[in-house]
Amino acid sequence: RRIRLSSLEINEIDEELLDLLYDARVCNHLHIPIQSGDERILRLMNRNYTIPAFIKGIDNITKKHPEISIGSDVIVGFPSETEGEFMNTYNLLDSKPFSYLHVFPFSKRPGTLAANLAQDIDHSTLGKRVSAVIALGKRKKRDYMCQQSGKTLDSLIEEVNDDGSCTGITGNYLRVRAVVENPVIKNIACVMIEGCTDDVLLGHQ
Repeated sequence: RRIRLSSLEINEIDEELLDLLYDARVCNHLHIPIQSGDERILRLMNRNYTIPAFIKGIDNITKKHPEISIGSDVIVGFPSETEGEFMNTYNLLDSKPFSYLHVFPFSKRPGTLAANLAQDIDHSTLGKRVSAVIALGKRKKRDYMCQQSGKTLDSLIEEVNDDGSCTGITGNYLRVRAVVENPVIKNIACVMIEGCTDDVLLGHQ
């Protein structure tokens, strides 16, 4: 009854896949790694897409599915990343409707080309950049959660709480706590969203 797509590259998302998202069984959620919002850094990462192509792809997705949840992965502090290049990433993430971000500081992986690059970004600068993007991700997630108020979302029930409420995950990848009549774990319930607190939506059937 529920199909959730895992991480996809932007150039793997074509019109046929976007049409599949209209199927009620397919979750209104995509996770699309960007890694960097700077063209030079993307080339150093050996990514097979460009920033203009990424932007065009995201715009096309949100045009066809305005309420979709889009998450992304970001690597901060790639070797030789300048302050300006970091800000290119930050500003791109800020300008697009991401609903959450997974943020990773660069770390060397043996056997990769990047492991041979000089890491000339000091820990203090790296920490500040990571913290800035994490804060941005929290703000964007909060904004997206606030947009759900008044909507009816499907929730896959994962836990029945002691107070009679239940906790689950919506199709658009948000955690929700709601009062549901006779909740059953692994069932899907339609929940009217009333608001949110911290990282949890609140609602009722």
